[in-house]
Amino acid sequence: EAAVYASVLSLFKEADQIDLCFLVDTTGSMHPWIDTVKGSITSLWKRINRHFEASKDIRLAFVGYSDFDKLRQERTRVVKFTSSQTNYLRELSGIQASGGGDLAEDVMGGLCAVLDDLAWRENGTKILIHIADCPCHGREFHDNSISDDYLHGDPEGKHHHDVMGRLAENGIQYFFGKITDKTDRMVQVFDVSLREQSHQQMCITTFNATSGNTDQFKRTLESIVMQSTQRSLHVSI
Repeated sequence: EAAVYASVLSLFKEADQIDLCFLVDTTGSMHPWIDTVKGSITSLWKRINRHFEASKDIRLAFVGYSDFDKLRQERTRVVKFTSSQTNYLRELSGIQASGGGDLAEDVMGGLCAVLDDLAWRENGTKILIHIADCPCHGREFHDNSISDDYLHGDPEGKHHHDVMGRLAENGIQYFFGKITDKTDRMVQVFDVSLREQSHQQMCITTFNATSGNTDQFKRTLESIVMQSTQRSLHVSI
């Protein structure tokens, strides 16, 4: 995973403005990971401030998504970008894992919230860290072992090609925390689309997020942002 860490570190080093958003599945099975994300924020924030110049303008956001067993207004929870650790943690404290009927989730709704409900800065470096244990709706994104009430795809007509195109257009670097193999096909399909629409300049970078242990997961998140390398990779958009 050294290449993953070096990639994110290089993004941080090259930017004065940094927007980082966590996109997390908040259905019931994700309870350990939601808690570990919350528990990692304070340490992560401290290390960012300690290792980078005070002049760097860093903001964090959070988008949680669930599934269509909830009302539209309850399916996504958005914590907008803020540079205040206190405000960020206060908003996160109200987010809990709940719900989920079939295994497939409203991933498209979460990604659309990332694009529509957050004010990403035009000239800043933009990083999305997506953590999930199940794929989105549609037989294209999983095998028959995944229960899915919407095998024809997103019931609201959202399409991954449009979403990946918007991520590419906005220059949002996409990192995916893999918990299970259930998401493999989805990430592969997303990655192909993102590469095509960015003319091979962008891709989805996957890292291991299998542990729900707070300390281990905290170290993983910190390493993604802070890992020192003798040679930083230059990531161009």
